[in-house]
Amino acid sequence: MPIGIHRVFGSELSPRSSVRIHWESRGASSGPAVVLVQGLGLSSRFWFDQPERLLARGVPRVLVLDNRGTGRSDKPLRPYRLPQMADDVARVIREAGAGPAIVVGISMGGMIAQHVAMRHPRDVRSLVLLATTPGHPHAKLPAPSALRLLLTAPLASGDAAATRRFNRLLLPEAELDRAHVHLARWPAALAHDPLSMPTFARHFFAVMTNWTGAGIERVEQPAVVIHGAEEILVPPEKGRRPAELLPRGRLVMLPGVAHAVSLLAPDAIGDAVRDLEAA
Repeated sequence: MPIGIHRVFGSELSPRSSVRIHWESRGASSGPAVVLVQGLGLSSRFWFDQPERLLARGVPRVLVLDNRGTGRSDKPLRPYRLPQMADDVARVIREAGAGPAIVVGISMGGMIAQHVAMRHPRDVRSLVLLATTPGHPHAKLPAPSALRLLLTAPLASGDAAATRRFNRLLLPEAELDRAHVHLARWPAALAHDPLSMPTFARHFFAVMTNWTGAGIERVEQPAVVIHGAEEILVPPEKGRRPAELLPRGRLVMLPGVAHAVSLLAPDAIGDAVRDLEAA
């Protein structure tokens, strides 16, 4: 299982500057891969057993990476932009020899994946987008209540009421009493890779300033857009937009699922990958 920290040069940087991105390759040591890109503030550790699930379903290689600001990747102090983070992903794909890859992104990771396809189409075979939305001018801000829950996320730890409110972002109302089951692995992950307020703020800025323009309508690769019908951070009517805008996009709406798609429907990614490869 090759594991490496590789030096990645973002397009906004001078040749003398660099941001190191930590990535791990599981399964085959070389060749095209499924690449998993996490959401706002979270390291690749929060994919939990998803890589192993994909390998068990016959995916030959899975690549996970820590977005800048998370895990073992560098944490530059300047503001982040999603095109920069997409460049990080594309350069990791190239350095790992993992392309053209199936790029899977959840939430902010889904936004990053869209930019990877727009900016680096030769590195992308197809897309799987979970609980996400396109950038401006197509996107709309979350409802104020959901936005408040998101902004209090770094403060939720240790406060039972705040934790329950935050859990509603991830889980449907009917599953809140089972949050201890669905999120059982979160405390250990947070102990290793705490949710950093500075990183949270930089990722939030990147999301709020995300601009895809007409570029998303020119993406040629097939895409599966997976969304939860009980989602409140990106309500279903907004979550449909990537499938409507992507020329080869297909929507999968999951009943009884909210933002934590990969936890509540752990086989959804594998199903999407299977369908994309069979098409």
